[in-house]
Amino acid sequence: MTPRWHRSLEERQARSRAVQLLADQPLIRGSLVLQHRSCGKPYCRCRRGQKHPALYLHTRSVDGRVRIYIPPALHDTTRQWVDNGRRVKRLIDRVSQHHLQALLERKQEIAARKGRPRPEAPAP
Repeated sequence: MTPRWHRSLEERQARSRAVQLLADQPLIRGSLVLQHRSCGKPYCRCRRGQKHPALYLHTRSVDGRVRIYIPPALHDTTRQWVDNGRRVKRLIDRVSQHHLQALLERKQEIAARKGRPRPEAPAP
C-alpha cells in the first residue's frame, strides 16, 4: 500500500472528496428519465395529446434493473441523490486512472529490468 504522501495531490483530493460524499451525503446510482404518460381517465386532457410529465428513476437492485416512479414532492431530493452518485463515480474513476497509470509504470520497470523493450502505454 502506498503511503498517502506518495500519492499525487489530485489523487488525494479525489479520494478525500469521495470519502466525504460517502460519509455525509445520501446517494443513488441510476438515471432519471422524464416521460409523458396518459392517466387513462376518459375526460382528461391527456386523451387529447397533452400527456402528464412523470419522473422515473432507472437503477439496479438485487433483483435486476428497476424503474421507480418519483412523485413531484421527491423530485429535488432524488435529483440531488443521483447527482451525488455521479460525483462519487467520477471521483472513483479519477483514482482508478491514477492506479492504472501506476500499474503500467511498474510493468514497464519490470520489463526494463528483464532487458525487454518497453512497450508503449495506451493514451488515457
